[in-house]
Amino acid sequence: MPRSYTYAQKVRKILRIALPSGANSLLDTLVLALGIFFVGRFGEEYIAALSVGMQFVMMFFAINAVFYIGTNAQISRLYGERNSERAGRVFSTLMLLCLACGAPILALAWFGLEPFIAWIGISEHTGALSKAFLMISIFSLPAVLLKNIIVSAFSAIGDTLSIFLVRIATTAFCVVINYALIIAAQLDIIGAA
Repeated sequence: MPRSYTYAQKVRKILRIALPSGANSLLDTLVLALGIFFVGRFGEEYIAALSVGMQFVMMFFAINAVFYIGTNAQISRLYGERNSERAGRVFSTLMLLCLACGAPILALAWFGLEPFIAWIGISEHTGALSKAFLMISIFSLPAVLLKNIIVSAFSAIGDTLSIFLVRIATTAFCVVINYALIIAAQLDIIGAA
């Protein structure tokens, strides 16, 4: 017999899932803002270069969205059916598909970054800074794709708290490493990448 929830219990259950997920997104934004803050110490061209670089990287989030939504839809359906064996197979298949897509995504990013920078129409120095940032940061695209599949799978089973706790630790690490590479080591845009 299905369990009946009161309105307050439903709200608490939704908030228990939604609040860590929202806070996780807030921490993602905080890490980006801190990178801009640290790079901004080197001048406006560095902020512009970082912004152009991030816009290029964000174009690949359309691919991320396909994997994220697909993972969430399939895992949550199977989790709801209490079919953990099939959910595990779907998760494994999606991870392998993500790994297989990593090389083509990297190739697309590698060959697309210079035309993108030229298309944006920024100064030569800002373009060179953007290229320096992207030549390093595009290699994180497959890892970001894998991370999003894992986050989506945890979200699909209602465990957003575990992901949030990991994100707190990685945010603290990012703050320290950003300061160390961008400011202390004076690696400016390379440190941001």
